[in-house]
Amino acid sequence: MYPSNSDVRELLGKCLALEAVPVLIARRIPFVTFRVLSPCGLVIHQTYNQRFPASERALASKLREKTLLGYHDIRLGNDPDARLTKFIGADLPKILPNARSRFDRYRDLLEPYGRGDMPYEEFAARVRRRQLGVDEDSDTNDDSDQVDFD
Repeated sequence: MYPSNSDVRELLGKCLALEAVPVLIARRIPFVTFRVLSPCGLVIHQTYNQRFPASERALASKLREKTLLGYHDIRLGNDPDARLTKFIGADLPKILPNARSRFDRYRDLLEPYGRGDMPYEEFAARVRRRQLGVDEDSDTNDDSDQVDFD
């Protein structure tokens, strides 16, 4: 789930249309996705596990087998685990107000990026420059990458 992924852009586009703060939940999320999208108000949560429905017990067993694929992070079941339940029920309500503020502040960049009108490289550079408080149209005065993430 890299920030340039079409699924991420689609999520942004839908959330912008609905005026909803985007929440991205995935097994693993690269650091660059956190680095570029968190400042823009996207809420990101990693599950760290591959989920398979209980009906796929035989497949999950084969995938776990060390002499085959050896995936150690497979979890079986149809219900969310305690960590995800805590994130959605307890953590998310606390995170959303600050995320909403950042989402609104970066909307002018998120809209063209989500529509596909702004390339990823330009979007990421503008986000970084805005965080640094420098001219978003130029890198000439930008010799520091130290950014406060809140």
